[in-house]
Amino acid sequence: MLPSLIAAVPAANDAMPHAPQSAGVAHMVLDRVDRSVTLGGREVPLSDREYDLLQALLRNAGRVLSRRQLEQHLYGSGCRVQSNAVEVHVHHLRRKLGAGVIHTVRGEGYLLRGEPIRVR
Repeated sequence: MLPSLIAAVPAANDAMPHAPQSAGVAHMVLDRVDRSVTLGGREVPLSDREYDLLQALLRNAGRVLSRRQLEQHLYGSGCRVQSNAVEVHVHHLRRKLGAGVIHTVRGEGYLLRGEPIRVR
C-alpha cells in the first residue's frame, strides 16, 4: 500500500494560472475544477460545505485548524453559526471518507496528517 501522502494546494496558488487542479490523500483525490472527491476511484458525494471544509484541511495539511478558523473559512466573518456546525460537517466527512482521514487534536482543532506535496 502507498504511504499516506497528502497533497495540499497553498491558498496563494488559487490566483496562479498553473495551480494544481487536484489534491488528495493517497487513495482520495479532490478535484478543484469539478469540485468533486473520489475515494479509491469512486466518486463520493459531498455537500458544498463538506467540500469546502475538506479543501481547507488539505491546504493546511499537517497543521491544526481551530473550529473558529474553519467557521470563518466556511461561513465568513460576522455570520452567526450554530455552535456545533463544524463538528457536524466533520462527522459527515468521516462517515463518507473514513474515520482516519480527519484527526481531532483535543482542545485545538482538526488536521490532516502528512507532508504537503503538489499534484498537477
